[in-house]
Amino acid sequence: MKKVNIFKRLSSVMIAVLIVILPFYTARIDAVKAVTYYTDEIGRYYIYNDNYFKYRVYPEKEFVIADGYDDMTVSAIAIYLFNGLKSSIDGYPVRFIGGHAFSKAPLKEITIPTSVLGILGGSIQGGTFSGTELTSITIPYSVNEIGSMAFNSCEKLQSIYILNPECEIQNPMILLPKTTICNNIDGFTGIIYGYKDSTAQEYAEKCGYNFVDITTGDVIVTSVPTTSVATTTKTTTTKATTTTKATTTTKTTTKTTTKATTTTKATTT
Repeated sequence: MKKVNIFKRLSSVMIAVLIVILPFYTARIDAVKAVTYYTDEIGRYYIYNDNYFKYRVYPEKEFVIADGYDDMTVSAIAIYLFNGLKSSIDGYPVRFIGGHAFSKAPLKEITIPTSVLGILGGSIQGGTFSGTELTSITIPYSVNEIGSMAFNSCEKLQSIYILNPECEIQNPMILLPKTTICNNIDGFTGIIYGYKDSTAQEYAEKCGYNFVDITTGDVIVTSVPTTSVATTTKTTTTKATTTTKATTTTKTTTKTTTKATTTTKATTT
């Protein structure tokens, strides 16, 4: 009987010890299970994979970039598993969408969370949403910047709502502003919705796009056909030939914005 009682007591003590230690042990396993860290010009980061859609998590900077699909073959399949853009990963807010996140993916709709501050610029190979199947998209008030080539070659895009009246719309080159938002080789035949006197209206005027005041529904800018750069008129008489040449020069003004980056405290695990 004494041996049985001792055994019962030892068992009770062991169970009590396990109850106390197990949570710390599990936490330790999670810590050891740490991800692989990489380094780029921003800082240290690790990859969070959500059904093939990748996020770059910067713990020291305390923000996340939605990097997207890095292989077009995978994205064509994985887009059907896409759960939508997350607003945070591991407690860090998703602040930016990468310059090629959805490029050429068969994406038909998306909601951009209000945690996002910017859509990063792309390249000649494509931008964030270039080549997608979006028909309409809303850029929330939180977004301060739409990078160059972001909506390039979006053939089905018919409407884009830009809610931040001061959102900067970048151009890849001074003379090619239309390549940031376009659904055909000549530009954009859809409608840009925004606020009167906003940067969205300014961009529409520069490109000759349709623009509608989001508050009143008034059409402020109506797209016009592209005019010829040079016109030559030739008049011939029996005694003399007069040639008159008229040249129209288009001047494009760009706006440069300087941004400051604030580094927040590092997170210690």
